[in-house]
Amino acid sequence: FSSHVLSEVEQLCDHITIIHKGKIRASGNLQDIHRKFRQGLVIKLGLGLGEKLPDLSSFGKVEMNHHSTLAMEEQFILTFEAEADIRSELGRFVLDRGLKLMTLHVESPELEDIFLHMTETRK
Repeated sequence: FSSHVLSEVEQLCDHITIIHKGKIRASGNLQDIHRKFRQGLVIKLGLGLGEKLPDLSSFGKVEMNHHSTLAMEEQFILTFEAEADIRSELGRFVLDRGLKLMTLHVESPELEDIFLHMTETRK
């Protein structure tokens, strides 16, 4: 099965190969491709409306990639340098500071993001 519609590939295939300019850029099962691409742990953290992100330096190097305000929630997309799943500790940390924990989950890149990363022209 060959397709440029990567959302369909992600739904239909267990094993994929990404080819660019006649060369194999990646090959393996979808989980392995996702794991190799992800640099660090990306977490979506939602707090109560108007709440500020607490100091997360105790979790090591962390970068805030995005912040948005939804109807009842402040959402932050955070990248942690360590790849260990810290959701439990992060949830406890937020609650211990009296903040409302609305959302807490790992974000995975879509196959299209991975494809674009692997095939971008480097200077």
